[in-house]
Amino acid sequence: MEYSFSLESNPDPETSAWINQQLHEYNRQQSEDDHHQLLAVFVRDESGALAGGLLGGTYWGWL
Repeated sequence: MEYSFSLESNPDPETSAWINQQLHEYNRQQSEDDHHQLLAVFVRDESGALAGGLLGGTYWGWL
């Protein structure tokens, strides 16, 4: 079997999701549960409108 590589700007979300799913499945098989937890910090103005924020998460108890 022969493979080729390509470098792409703004990759297709469906293709990126497939790659992420494959990596997640491989990592899950190789290690214990990562206890992944999503975290977020939001900045809101006086009216409650979203003005910004940060997205992140923890794996294996680490930020």
